[in-house]
Amino acid sequence: MICGCSPGPDPEEIKTSIRDTFQTDRGVEITDVELTKQPDDTYAGKAHAANGDSYDVTTSVDEDGPLSWNAKLDQASIEHREREQKARLKKLADSFKEEQDKILRERLAESMANEKYQAIISGSKEPDDQTDLTPETNATAEEPGR
Repeated sequence: MICGCSPGPDPEEIKTSIRDTFQTDRGVEITDVELTKQPDDTYAGKAHAANGDSYDVTTSVDEDGPLSWNAKLDQASIEHREREQKARLKKLADSFKEEQDKILRERLAESMANEKYQAIISGSKEPDDQTDLTPETNATAEEPGR
């Protein structure tokens, strides 16, 4: 929630106060402020930011006379931010899962290649046609009676 004060009940001064306070306190550019005078001489309305957010704005008059205002992110902007955050998290989770799957596939391939190599050099498995054997291993594999 952001609060500010305006020296008088003039709606243009309130709008200027809202724009200036958002800019200096939050670094948010307010592009439009819509205020409607209420029956109790306060104002209510919306402040729209350049980033697409909208804020509900209300004013009140303090006992000593100055008018103050409050602004809070409206429900539609909250829901929009929530959807954006969920989409970012899903994209991040998907990216993480892809990277994890890639690493697992690489480790599995390394493990299978290592097992095949160990089986070949220990003689417990016949090499297939794709295996590159040294001449001495090849000669041993071709000896009759083995």
